[in-house]
Amino acid sequence: MSVDQATPGSLHDDSAGPRRTGHPEMDNQHQRIHQTLLRLVESMRGPFPLETLGARLRLLETMAKDHFRAEESLMKEVRYPHLLPHRAEHGVMEERFHDLLDQYGSPDSPPLPGLGEAMSAMFLHHIETVDLDYAAFLERMEQPEEQEA
Repeated sequence: MSVDQATPGSLHDDSAGPRRTGHPEMDNQHQRIHQTLLRLVESMRGPFPLETLGARLRLLETMAKDHFRAEESLMKEVRYPHLLPHRAEHGVMEERFHDLLDQYGSPDSPPLPGLGEAMSAMFLHHIETVDLDYAAFLERMEQPEEQEA
């Protein structure tokens, strides 16, 4: 998909961003990662030096790792029953980030067309499937408290 063919909810639909999980801090982190992905794509299109691409990839990797640890901590705290498979998916995503950094994190690396879109698709797929499952779990946990009030 080209930038000119943006669809609602895609990386290039700035208004949408990732879907909300209902947990303010996680949603805030998702939004910040989404904005970093947008800047990554910008680095690949614009007159930015290749160092900028590598720096933005490294920033994205750090943000994702920090987010994954915070999310896993939240899940552990609320005794989310699918923590282990969720953590495993985070591990797969971290490996993909690491592979991309190995390939594109140096100033000598040429930008790969579609790299930002591929990373965005991976990130948004994770939120819209795996993260929304724990969001539904958190919502179910809150419902009994609301009924007692």
